Amino acid sequence: MVSIETSPETEAMARARAALLALNRRTDTVGAQAAEALFELNLVHPPYPPAHVVSEDQMPDVEDVRELLLAAAAAASDVAEIARITQAAAAFDTPYIR
Repeated sequence: MVSIETSPETEAMARARAALLALNRRTDTVGAQAAEALFELNLVHPPYPPAHVVSEDQMPDVEDVRELLLAAAAAASDVAEIARITQAAAAFDTPYIR
């Protein structure tokens, strides 16, 4: 069996990615913004482990995700990770115009 190397991930980053993955299922602009932010966080090589799935009864809201991104930045171990979190936060807060 082949093992895939993954980047280390803090618990805060895992929770932020899981929340963004959950919001990504929405079909409105928040879902699109969450997809964009998740894409920014996942631009790491080697990749993070797969994001955890959040159940429907634990669906985060926009403020939850912002707080989780702040917590992930506080727990970040290097500048590159902080930069990815900053890019993700910017993508999450950029409104889409239809």
